[in-house]
Amino acid sequence: PANSPRSWLDRERRARSNRGVNLEAGIRGLTMGSHDASAFKRQLKRLIYALGKLYVISPKNVLEGMKLCRVLQGRHLTTTLGKISKFGDDPSLIVREYQLASKALVTGPTRDRFYLSIKPPALNFNPDHLAAIACTALQNGHGIHLDSHEFSHIDPTLRLLEDLMERNLPGKDTA
Repeated sequence: PANSPRSWLDRERRARSNRGVNLEAGIRGLTMGSHDASAFKRQLKRLIYALGKLYVISPKNVLEGMKLCRVLQGRHLTTTLGKISKFGDDPSLIVREYQLASKALVTGPTRDRFYLSIKPPALNFNPDHLAAIACTALQNGHGIHLDSHEFSHIDPTLRLLEDLMERNLPGKDTA
């Protein structure tokens, strides 16, 4: 039947092979390959990426993202929380979500190992939106970074960063 464990396993194998994941080859390469350290690192990196494709961590909302950040921070890892925005999302809502995340993660010993990944295009490159997020993050002891993926976004993102650096934000000197 279509919902049997066997059919599920077959679907998973097909999905993995379509994503280019070949764990057996990766493990064989680690154990049978050259003893050269750089070759070993390359093979290990391929294996790690293959393993990462098997279970994609993708929180569906801010609360799920914060829970994941807390788990990773509990393992002494620095975490970054970003919002995947869609065309037409309300930038002021995006600002509030970032502020909510920063405020919620301010408690506990891990507050200094947390960053907000801000997507300037989602904010329409609005310097006031960025300043509101940065102000909250800095007050809470969090870092920020600007994440622009398209070449055409480089100049507007740098202008936005320059504007932010010229502002006198609370906590700016300590972050």
